[in-house]
Amino acid sequence: MRILLAFIASLAVVSGIAETRTVFVGDFFFQDEVSLNSHTRINVGDSVEWQWISGSHTTTEVGELWNASINSITQTYTRVFDEPGLWNYFCTMDPLVMRGTVRVDGKMTPVSPSSVEVSPGVIVSGGLPEVLESDDQRLVTRPGVVFSTTSYPIVVRATGFIPPGTGEHALTIRVEAHATSGTIVQRIRLYDPFQQKWEEVRIGFASTTDTVVEATVNDAERFQTPASGMTVAEISFRAAGPVFAYPWHARIDQIQWIAQ
Repeated sequence: MRILLAFIASLAVVSGIAETRTVFVGDFFFQDEVSLNSHTRINVGDSVEWQWISGSHTTTEVGELWNASINSITQTYTRVFDEPGLWNYFCTMDPLVMRGTVRVDGKMTPVSPSSVEVSPGVIVSGGLPEVLESDDQRLVTRPGVVFSTTSYPIVVRATGFIPPGTGEHALTIRVEAHATSGTIVQRIRLYDPFQQKWEEVRIGFASTTDTVVEATVNDAERFQTPASGMTVAEISFRAAGPVFAYPWHARIDQIQWIAQ
């Protein structure tokens, strides 16, 4: 029914004793002991311990929330994460190669769309009910008329409402979808009502089988209309290479926000 592109933990935060996650630090790598890559996902109250393996490195958050040396003398650095969010960090010695993330989950509130619209694009089948659940019932669309090869001929806009008291720390947009060609680019944007503009949060090639992709923003309230909590996401598709069966289709199984 779906393939997870990223390491995605359960949406329910399990209560209990705080845990410590180890991230190994060596020449040209950060490696989480669970995900086995540079991405760490933990719960609020958990800790991350960076542990030296080889070389001389740092773990440095991009905004310098933390900056610690990891080497043969200072072999570990531990930080407690007491609020939800997504943090990017790198090694100042090898900034282009050694990069990682820490994703911290808090109380999560799933939010489904209250409406969807397609423009440009043509609805082949389905509608709002088909994007509410991951059940192989899909909103199927095909390209509409555009006047530039760089424009997106399928644009799906979904509107949802974040309940009061949630979505203060982080907001994740999750989309389960696929396209009928491997050359189709899928872009996800969120609308900023304060600056009245769209912000791209993820772009990449769409899979040809149902695949969940997600993007998280820490400044979640920037994408919510005050008082109403309305949030709007845009999922767009365009061909970036030859398509041998036309018209190609974009098929969305589920759209969901996760408010923290």
